Amino acid sequence: MYNVIVIGAGPCGSVAAKESAICKLNTLLVDRKKHIGRPVHCTGLISKRTVETLKISQNSILNEIKGAYIYSPNNKRITINAEEIKAYVVDRETFDKELLQEAKKKGVEIQLETEATNITGNTITVKRKGKEIKLKSDVFIGAYGARYSKNNSFTKLPPPKKILYGLQTIAHHSSIDRNFVELFFGSDYSDCFFGWAVPMDKKNAKIGLACSNAILAKKGIRNLLQQLKCNSYENPIAGIIPIGAVSTTVKDNILVCGDAAAQAKPTSGGGIYTGTLCAKIAAKTIAGYIESKNSLTEYEQSWRKKIGKELKAGMLAHQILTRLSDNQLNQIFGVLSKPGNITAIKKIGDIDYPSLLIKNFASTLKWGKIIRFFLASLS
Repeated sequence: MYNVIVIGAGPCGSVAAKESAICKLNTLLVDRKKHIGRPVHCTGLISKRTVETLKISQNSILNEIKGAYIYSPNNKRITINAEEIKAYVVDRETFDKELLQEAKKKGVEIQLETEATNITGNTITVKRKGKEIKLKSDVFIGAYGARYSKNNSFTKLPPPKKILYGLQTIAHHSSIDRNFVELFFGSDYSDCFFGWAVPMDKKNAKIGLACSNAILAKKGIRNLLQQLKCNSYENPIAGIIPIGAVSTTVKDNILVCGDAAAQAKPTSGGGIYTGTLCAKIAAKTIAGYIESKNSLTEYEQSWRKKIGKELKAGMLAHQILTRLSDNQLNQIFGVLSKPGNITAIKKIGDIDYPSLLIKNFASTLKWGKIIRFFLASLS
């Protein structure tokens, strides 16, 4: 009998398992894969804060990011130079394995090639090497990622508000500056998101985008690769990004976190910071439940108090972006390119908390023009 069984050995699952073990809970971590961290769907772009919080070693880091080149639909460029490290590009396979090993060091039992198929009460059914096995646990953490999140049928929890369809490739691409990411807005690339080129080193970059459906994603990636004049690239890998947190993340003795709960930032699709933060909260909540019979619903209350407003603000920003025309985006870029606004972005911009910048601009009277665009887009 375990105290906790965590389903999914990605970053959120490994962190949830590690934190559970630190709380002296008998913890099992299962994953259907044989090799953790593959295939790679993520850009591997994570904030400096995330690297420091998770205590990631230099072994996982491929590149440092200090700024961004952001392109409007009419190809006008805004340069944001923070002049200091704001994020890192990590090798996701190495990164994921490092987090898994940290969990193992804390005493977590790990079973790979073990697929969870059903949870009933305190019993979970798993398949391992063709055999069906039943295991018992007080509580379960679903950190199974985006694969099941479209309908959450495994845990019978609600689906996310929206699914984005992404395509990404590794291409031979020499950026203007290897320490700057490139972002591309406009309907040539996406109907509701943006395209990106994230430098891995001097010669190669992860190039991708996300759209509201797979057909648009295929069209968009062709346009983006053509725009960047990339002739040498790997076959694009498809993935989904659940955004808009599920309405309930606790059901009976099951808690979900990360992409399973759609806790990724709707503005960027990044979910490692938010997901691992929630994974830690889940572990602490379960410890309180085991030791003092505290309610598991405290997990829901705690993570929403911590980042709930941030995710709601991000979802609103995403909905606005979806409704803006290329012409409106071009006009907004014109306002953004003013020196004073560039300075504000450099000073306040935070990839983990984008609402800080939104709030700052919303409180500034000179931003009335952009706010009118936003309000008009929602009418």
